[in-house]
Amino acid sequence: MNTWLRHMRGMEIHINTWRSQHEVDLVCISVDGTTIPPNATFELQDQEVFLGSNAVLEWKLPPSIISSIEIIKFGLVSRIGAYGERLEAIFVKIFPSGNVIWNYNPNSKIASYRNRTTVMRNVTAGLVISNVQLADSSEFYCLVKFSGSRNTMTDYVFLRVVDLQILKSTSSNVVSSWHNNKVQLLCHVKVARDTTTKFIWRNQAIGNSVSQFPQRDDQVTSVLTVHTYDDADFGPYVCVAMTPNTNQTHVVHIKRLHKPSAPGNVTRQRLLRPSANCSVQTSVTWMPPLDNGGSPVTHYDVQFKPFGEGWWEAETAVVNTPYIHMCRPRDQGRNGLEMRVMARNVVGQGEPSEVFIVTFWGEPTPPRNLAYRLVRNDGYPYIRVTWDYPYDDGGVSVNGYKVEYKATGAAWARAIQTGTFAKEVRLEKKSNLKEYEIRVIAYNGVGPSKPSEVLKAAFAEKPSRPLNVGISATALNTNHGPHIQIRWDSPLDNGGSPITEYMVEYKEEVQTNWSQGRYVEVDRNEFILTGIDRNMKYDIRVSARNSMGYGPPSKVVSVKYTGFQRTDQIMCFILHAEYRVQTGTSWRMGSVDVEYHDVIRKTSRFTASQDLWNVESSQFTRKVCISQE
Repeated sequence: MNTWLRHMRGMEIHINTWRSQHEVDLVCISVDGTTIPPNATFELQDQEVFLGSNAVLEWKLPPSIISSIEIIKFGLVSRIGAYGERLEAIFVKIFPSGNVIWNYNPNSKIASYRNRTTVMRNVTAGLVISNVQLADSSEFYCLVKFSGSRNTMTDYVFLRVVDLQILKSTSSNVVSSWHNNKVQLLCHVKVARDTTTKFIWRNQAIGNSVSQFPQRDDQVTSVLTVHTYDDADFGPYVCVAMTPNTNQTHVVHIKRLHKPSAPGNVTRQRLLRPSANCSVQTSVTWMPPLDNGGSPVTHYDVQFKPFGEGWWEAETAVVNTPYIHMCRPRDQGRNGLEMRVMARNVVGQGEPSEVFIVTFWGEPTPPRNLAYRLVRNDGYPYIRVTWDYPYDDGGVSVNGYKVEYKATGAAWARAIQTGTFAKEVRLEKKSNLKEYEIRVIAYNGVGPSKPSEVLKAAFAEKPSRPLNVGISATALNTNHGPHIQIRWDSPLDNGGSPITEYMVEYKEEVQTNWSQGRYVEVDRNEFILTGIDRNMKYDIRVSARNSMGYGPPSKVVSVKYTGFQRTDQIMCFILHAEYRVQTGTSWRMGSVDVEYHDVIRKTSRFTASQDLWNVESSQFTRKVCISQE
């Protein structure tokens, strides 16, 4: 453990019997219930201060121990043998008052510091020594003693006062160079007035001083010109700056640059432009070099020449972007070029890319505006597909088309293919499937276009509207409401696919949209509408469906019950029906079959022909009486 002896006028001898100069006791000590952990430290790094300036020594103490401090001593260290040390205090700071007690021993070495040392304010442990001199280069200590304990913590710092310093911010630190290039290395120093300065440069790669390169020195700078030709010329280099009292060194590294590697991944795109002098444009793009040589690429050299000529005859275009636009008039569109690209940085031009060919013709764009028409009146149905000429034929006329068609959802690899020279084709059904996807590819002397947009076509269509939609009223006894029976004829055209079902839509006349009404789907040509309001007028229409979907609805038929009478033997009711047919803006009158049923389900029928219709309202009203005998 540490022991210390108090002597007259504040002089102390501090003996450490087992630790080295900068070790800290790694033991836990307890002071008034406060435990100081083994890693508690307040070590201050050694300081280098320029001659005539102020030396600031501040120790950062762990906040957890500050309340347990009794005193802090600051002073000079003298070494006694290999293991001893003599600590001479400059002043002692008392806690918690913060009062300072100075050492006024006139014969002590610390006398020269007394008038130049101040205690740092608002700092637990710190001092400032003003106007330091070369003789002030010494070892200082900070000793912390805790209340109610003999345990102490001590840290040591060496203060070195110099009359020369390397100014790293204005000296060379990393300099770029390359093979067979010259660079200048700068060593800039701060030196005391009227002090002689000397500079020596050494090359760490060879371990010798530099003699083959020119060196220019003055009082505060040294400039070395290095010719980086061999590998060893790239150093690193050490600048040694010296005064009679101080030696300082500074290392300068040379970053070796080289030419960039070749650009890659060249792509080309042909475009049309509305310009007579540049109607055909090929845009060439490439990826920057994977290795820029350690220096940014400044620009690219693009060489191009006609086929068969040497590269020494090539033209060169300089661009600062990884792309270039090459133009030709359209009547010269068949002239192609060989091209290559080189990247350039501060070192020079790098390796060329692979040679690539740029042409001012290309594949056509896809055919446009695909359309089809189903033809079913010439025996077996077929599809007539048409399209328009490509927007751009690539500078070479289109000489044919390939048509592919397949079942919807199938892979194009399984598509049926056919060729044609015309801008239309007739496709016949090859299976029981009715819906197909179609696309067309154009060809010219360069190659195929991309496929056109996919056209969906079918060998069937939706059915026409049902015909002769008729209505009949069913009068039941008073315990049941009225019914409406609806019958119709199948459409004249089933669209090439069997009718699978019908949709009957009905709504109250006051409802403006069919979406407000209701509908039912049936698989035969009749339907009985129940649960209706005898005082409400209804609109009714029917649509047929096949594999392609629902066709257009039938003509609208309206029906309403307007009265009901009954005697012992006779049941009478008034049937009010309306049959609307609209062609343009005028009404066309026709006839409708009306059925009604008596209570024993006996069916009677009559036809409301044209002479029974009210010409102005296109409707009729008829009283029907049924004998129950």
